[in-house]
Amino acid sequence: MLSCARLLVFALALPLALALYIIGTGGAAQTPPVTPAPQEASNNGNHRRDAGPWKVANRAFTLHDATRGKDLEVRVRFPDLAMESGTTGDLPKFPLVVFSHGMGGSRDAFAQLSAHLAGHGYVVVHPTHDDSVRLQRDKGGDVREFMNDPESYRTRVDPVGRVDDVKFLIGAADAIEEQTGMVGAIDVDRVGVAGHSAGAMTTQLTLGVSARGPRLGGSGRRGLGLSSIGDDRVDVGIVISGQGTTTRMFTEKSWETVDVPMLVIAGSKDTSRASNETPESRCHPFDYSRGVAAGGPPAYLLYIEGAHHASYAGKEADSPEELRMIVECTHAATRAMLDAYLKTDAEAVSYLADGKGIEALSDGRAELRSK
Repeated sequence: MLSCARLLVFALALPLALALYIIGTGGAAQTPPVTPAPQEASNNGNHRRDAGPWKVANRAFTLHDATRGKDLEVRVRFPDLAMESGTTGDLPKFPLVVFSHGMGGSRDAFAQLSAHLAGHGYVVVHPTHDDSVRLQRDKGGDVREFMNDPESYRTRVDPVGRVDDVKFLIGAADAIEEQTGMVGAIDVDRVGVAGHSAGAMTTQLTLGVSARGPRLGGSGRRGLGLSSIGDDRVDVGIVISGQGTTTRMFTEKSWETVDVPMLVIAGSKDTSRASNETPESRCHPFDYSRGVAAGGPPAYLLYIEGAHHASYAGKEADSPEELRMIVECTHAATRAMLDAYLKTDAEAVSYLADGKGIEALSDGRAELRSK
C-alpha cells in the first residue's frame, strides 16, 4: 500500500473540475499550436513514455543578465526546426520550460527528461546556478565539502539567487531564440518551471510558495514572516524530490498562496545526506496544497515505490528494471502535466486524473493522486 500523509482523492468530481479550471484560467482562449500529428493513444496511456515526433537539438551557451551583472551558463534542448518533419502550415510556437538542478549540479542535469520533453514540442532551458560544484571549482573553491559534508555545503545554495536566475531566463526568450536559431518560436505566454531537490525548492519559490527568511521579507523565525517571491508568468510547476515543513522556511500555510497547477514527485526511499527530508515530507507540497475542492488549482502527487533521491534522473535504484520504471513514470507524468496545462490537452488531464496509465506503466508500483 503506497502511503503519504493526508492524501485526498476526488475521483468522480475531478475531471470536470479540472476542465473548468483550464477554461477559467484562459485555456479555452488559447489557440492550439500547430504541431506534428501526435502518436495514437493507447488504452492505458503508456504512449506518454515514447519519444516524441520532433528531432531534438542541443545548445550550450552563456547569457548575460545586465540587471545583476551576471553571466549565466545554460543548456537548451529544443525541437529541431531544421527538420520541419510532419508539420503543416506555419511553424509552431513552443512552450518554455525552465529546469533547475539540484545542489552542486549544473546545466547538464536531467538530460533524459529534457530530451523527452523537447521531442514532444517544448523548449527546455537548464541554468547552472552558483552552487554548482563545477563553477565553484572553476573559481578556485574547495568543493570537497560537497562529498564530505553535503549538509554544510547547503550554505552555498542561494534560494533567492536561484529564483532570480529562473526569472531572468523567462524574460530572456529573445536571447534564447537568437542563440538557438528559433527566432519567434518560443511562446512566452506558456511557461513551466521544474526542478529536482534544491531545484525543487527553487521551483516552489518561483511558483509562489510562501516562505520565511530575511531575504524573503520575513524574520527568519518559526511562525513569523511568510512572504512570496513567485513569478506570475509561470503557468505550471513540477516539484521533484522537494521540501516540506521539515525545512524551516516552510509552514503548513506556505502552499496556500500557490495559484497554478503543481505536480509533486516523491518516492519511498527518497532521502538525502544533505537534508533531513523524509519520503513523507517530500509529499508535503501536495498534502498542504489547497486543491480544486478547496478553491485552489489542481495538485498532483506521483509517488513511486523504490524511488531513491537520484532515481528520477536515472542514477540510483535497487535494480536496472526498477530504475527504468521510475524514469519512465517520471517522464510520463511530467509530460502529461505540461501537456495538460501548457497545451490544454484534454487527454492529458484525464491521464492525470484517473492515474491508470501510471499504474499500468509501473505494474502497480507507482500511483498518481489528484486533488
